Amino acid sequence: MRINQITENIITLNDLYDWDELNDESEMLYHWTTPENHDMPFTVKTMQPEQIKQLKTPINDMTILNAYNQFAGQEQKQLVKDKIKNYDKNRITVIANETVIDGNHHLIAAILSNNPAKYIDIYDEPESE
Repeated sequence: MRINQITENIITLNDLYDWDELNDESEMLYHWTTPENHDMPFTVKTMQPEQIKQLKTPINDMTILNAYNQFAGQEQKQLVKDKIKNYDKNRITVIANETVIDGNHHLIAAILSNNPAKYIDIYDEPESE
């Protein structure tokens, strides 16, 4: 993550991530975005825990909470526990419609701690600057 605190309502993927993160083939973000949309402006929005529970994984149309409950190992659970303890209310996650692209652990922490979460939807129409 490139920056920790966002004060603007409009942001780009290049504002959120460095080149290595955007070009890491092991990350979902790489497979859902292209260099052409790394500079597209997106509106930062807030989602409440009940809405977050509806978000899905990119695989098997399963909600992120169900996937966590069924498949998370000890390391994953510890990561979420740490994120709950040090919840970052300014962390911006990335979704595509109802599919989580980046920020699964943060969103699970938001659900379990009953906190809202900030996000951008890469399927939203780009904002004009």
